[in-house]
Formats: sequence, structure tokens, C-alpha cells
Amino acid sequence: MNFVFSQMASYNDTPYASMMVESLLKHMPDAGIIQMSDRDANRIPGVVGLVRGNFVYDENVFARDLFDRIMFVHVDYPLIYCDADMIFTGDLSEVLEGDFDIALCKRPQNDGTSISYRVIHPYNIGFMVFKNRYFLEVCQSVMDTFFKGSEFGIAQHVTGLAVNSGEFKVKFLDSEIYNHTPKDVHEFDPNVKVWHFKGDRKSWMQEWQTAHIK
Repeated sequence: MNFVFSQMASYNDTPYASMMVESLLKHMPDAGIIQMSDRDANRIPGVVGLVRGNFVYDENVFARDLFDRIMFVHVDYPLIYCDADMIFTGDLSEVLEGDFDIALCKRPQNDGTSISYRVIHPYNIGFMVFKNRYFLEVCQSVMDTFFKGSEFGIAQHVTGLAVNSGEFKVKFLDSEIYNHTPKDVHEFDPNVKVWHFKGDRKSWMQEWQTAHIK
């Protein structure tokens, strides 16, 4: 099972990414993990490959380039993209089951975002499973053709357009299991397999891991 994630030295997210990789390998020791980073980032222990680019962490640029960066990584599919601010607490083999082009989670109502944001961006793209390159290629083509600016959330927007187009076989994953946002540092549920410490919750990761992961 292959994974890819983005980690930017300019965003100071090395500690988070290190915890993510460590937790992933604990439950899936045979996982092949690829790190996509800027020129100044250090290699995270446990990754099998490091792809460096002239990446500057900017939310607009990062969102625009997300699909292009994933396609730049030459690995066998299926491929799982995950954010660096996640902690894994279970094996994910079952997410590959079934016939689909992309698997992802719908954004839950209690993920800390506003109603208007959830309407515009109904899918959380922090954890996506690609069975092949087709979905990525179409999304990148849409971005290149119709979006010349650097609108924030463009990758989420294009993902939503593609998922809703009916052109792809889509598998919806349970966000409470595969993309769960904890309410506080004390929360733990043994049924959750992917914990997503979005935004300011990143500061909880070390304390949460120490408290709950043995």
C-alpha cells in the first residue's frame, strides 16, 4: 500500500509529519510512504522516497498544485494521499476494497467549519484513495483550463466538481472512522482509524499521542 503526503519546512510541520509517519508504520509496517517537500525540509524517518520541489507554502499555491504534485510521484496505484497532521490508529487495508476511481470522506457537520464552508467544500480532501491516475489527470486538466487565479480551496472545489460529475466511480468513506477531527485532546475512540488534527489542533498531537497511543 503506497502513501504520499506533503510536508513543508516553511510551515514548520516536521514534528507533525514525523508522528504521522510513525503511527502509519506502526499499523502498516509494509507501507511505502513518499514525502513531498520543499528544498529545505528534512527527510522524515521511515519514508521510502523524498520528492523535492521549489514549493513555497502558501495556501493558495498549495491548493492549486496539489493534484500536480501527487501525479509527479511515480509509484504504483492504488495510492493514498494524507495530510501531515494525521495520526493513524488502525490498519487501512479495507479502504481499497471495491471498484472505484476515488475514495474520500464527506465533510461532517461537527468538523469545526462553518455551514457556508461545508456547502462550498462538502468533501474533506485530507485523506483520499486513488485506484488510478485518471481522476487526478482530469482534475488537473480542469484546474489548468478554468482556474487561472489562485483561489483558496481550489483543489477542494475541483474535487467536488469531479466527484459530483458522475464520470467517476466514487467510494465514500465514513469520516468518523477515516478522517475524524477530535473535539479535544482527551477524546479517544477505538473505532477511529484516522485522526485529523486540523488547524490549531496540531498543537494537541504530541499530548494526544502520549496519552492514548501505547
